[in-house]
Amino acid sequence: MINGPRRRTLITGVAFGISLISLIWATLPVSGDSTQDQLRAAQLTNQKQEELQRKRESFKIGRELLLKRGVPFDPDVLLEGDWQVKLAPAFAAMP
Repeated sequence: MINGPRRRTLITGVAFGISLISLIWATLPVSGDSTQDQLRAAQLTNQKQEELQRKRESFKIGRELLLKRGVPFDPDVLLEGDWQVKLAPAFAAMP
């Protein structure tokens, strides 16, 4: 049996090793969760792209009309969520 300082050193080393392994283990991602998160993110991206494509198709005639009238901005900006803020300076400059 180990006595004295050697025993204390051994116990301290084992405790340190277990603590270190626990810390490393806690930071590792759970494989199922990250795969599902990636799949959800990809699905959301696809949905957003499809929605944007539908908006562009619906807006095609309006876009052509605005370009024909010579508006001082890119009509595609109207498809974005913050179009009012982005186009405020262009609207202010229009007669």
